[in-house]
Amino acid sequence: MQWTIEHTEYTPASPESIWAQWSDVTSWPVWDGGVEHVTLEGPFATGTKGTLKPTGGPKVRFELIEVRPAEGFADVTKLPLSRMRFEHSAVREGNRTRVTHSVTISGLTTPLFSRVIGRGIAKGLPETVKTLARVAERESATGASR
Repeated sequence: MQWTIEHTEYTPASPESIWAQWSDVTSWPVWDGGVEHVTLEGPFATGTKGTLKPTGGPKVRFELIEVRPAEGFADVTKLPLSRMRFEHSAVREGNRTRVTHSVTISGLTTPLFSRVIGRGIAKGLPETVKTLARVAERESATGASR
């Protein structure tokens, strides 16, 4: 069984500006209202594990399973009899960047977790990606004017 949600936004910010937000996990609560704080046990690199505290929820462990600087990354959180995979990509298309976040829950308990966790993710994902794009645009403009 599998459940997936995805949202895409376009921004004039560069993939590198998006990457700067993704790779600085301390910035995640700035653009993701569903996150209180995040810590990593090493560099932002494939294989590094971390802890994320969702807003109003218990801390969860995750692992960065694919990291492609200035392009995207994927991480996985283990759930009882299932797993939740987050994928993030930034692709330059002409004078703008396509930013996509997707979440997939797969495993035996997908029906349960798609309701318990998935509904909140689906509700917040569009605003998360929009805010990420705005923050990256603002940071790009600030950096360019220095």
